[in-house]
Amino acid sequence: MSVIDSKITLITPDDDGNNLKEGDIISFGKLTDDNYHAILLYEYGIKTYGKNSIFELLKECYMPNVFAYFLTQYYDSVVLLNTSERKRGRGGLLYLPEELSQNQKKSVNKVIKQLNGYILEINRDLKYVDGFVESDKYKITSDGEIEVFPIDKNTKKKGLSL
Repeated sequence: MSVIDSKITLITPDDDGNNLKEGDIISFGKLTDDNYHAILLYEYGIKTYGKNSIFELLKECYMPNVFAYFLTQYYDSVVLLNTSERKRGRGGLLYLPEELSQNQKKSVNKVIKQLNGYILEINRDLKYVDGFVESDKYKITSDGEIEVFPIDKNTKKKGLSL
């Protein structure tokens, strides 16, 4: 499933125990379906990390940013929630872990290039305070060229320094 057609896109860390390869892009949850982001993230967490993971404790949680917090902070995944709607237009919330590998950075740039015309809120330095997720937020409009992480400083591509 493509990034544009899915509700959730994850960029995985290297995790041999769960058959995840560093920088893999996993998209799931059809954007036009009635499934909630939180339910899809809960199902992914249980399937990938098991019933003894933090996800079992989040069974009754319906805030997708809480799932994004735990996926980024505990499991080093990048999380993109596609929030596009006909009435509000194309948009998404991108949650970043504290550290990303080079492969994850390349994959983030690849995903953002696919989101041409999307208004993205980039969330980093996430904190979980009294049941709520707080973060430093940056808004960008993807033009199909911008890179969040300039990989090669000699290129002329636009880049954000987060």
